[in-house]
Amino acid sequence: MTYEFVIGTSRDNERLVFELKESLRWIEEKRYGLDINNFYSAEQNLHKVKVGLQDNAAADFWSFEDVLQVMKRLLAENLAEYILEEFKEQLIWKEINKNYKKLAPKSKKNIFNKTLGIVDNAEQNDGIALLLSYRRKYRTTENIITYMQTNNYMHLEGYMQFGMRDFTAEIKRAANTAQKEFTGKAEYYEFISLLHYFAEQQIPEFNEINLLITGRNKFYIWNAQGQEIKEEPAGGYQKKTLLKQTDLGDALVSILLALAPRRIVIHHAANGKNNQWTDLIRNIFSGRVSECNGCEKCLAYQKISLVSEDK
Repeated sequence: MTYEFVIGTSRDNERLVFELKESLRWIEEKRYGLDINNFYSAEQNLHKVKVGLQDNAAADFWSFEDVLQVMKRLLAENLAEYILEEFKEQLIWKEINKNYKKLAPKSKKNIFNKTLGIVDNAEQNDGIALLLSYRRKYRTTENIITYMQTNNYMHLEGYMQFGMRDFTAEIKRAANTAQKEFTGKAEYYEFISLLHYFAEQQIPEFNEINLLITGRNKFYIWNAQGQEIKEEPAGGYQKKTLLKQTDLGDALVSILLALAPRRIVIHHAANGKNNQWTDLIRNIFSGRVSECNGCEKCLAYQKISLVSEDK
């Protein structure tokens, strides 16, 4: 009894051949005939590898059918791993070029990188990433085993088109998620750029403004002379009104735009709290922002804030 399965691809298949030889070496140890023959078909312009199994009456107690079934599973597992890794980037680019063809090359590259990260589960913890990767490989392996029951030849590029619908759908979802996130970030940065331009065009009202964020919707602002800028209207803003109408970040930006300072000092910036708001301020008022990590003034305001929070 004999069995042959041939794999064709337009790509260099040296890695696949090496992995197959390593994975199927045990068959020869069981005294069965294993033949892995790698060759190039000039007529078809394909690299091909033929995997053959020959029965041996003097072999160990394993039957030919037992060895064949194990070999098919190992062959399918190797093909699944090879296909998922080798064709992944090609499928992502195909999806991006098909659905987002009007985007600039740089934008497409950003979406590609994000999609690749999603497919590779780069944003998951190690345990979840491993589980998702195993599930994808297992599904692909089972599909290949089913294919091998009625076929003795697999053209990898063709199989990618018609036999990997689950993986193709996964890439499509990942690309869609990446595009939405990229579009959202692009719109955000356009908005930041607009606010930055607006800030640059204003005539400065203050040489220096000091800012301390002490808690949720709680902050203090004072000038270069150490005088607190109270909640009364100042420079066109009113603190209480703004905080009722919007969140802390929007309120701070509105206040600072109204005050139009030449310089902004963010106090106690190293505590790690409210980083999203301080980063927002740095982006809009770039070149004007500096940090203080613990002067007498900001420490005093922190004590006041702690006392008020305890009441």
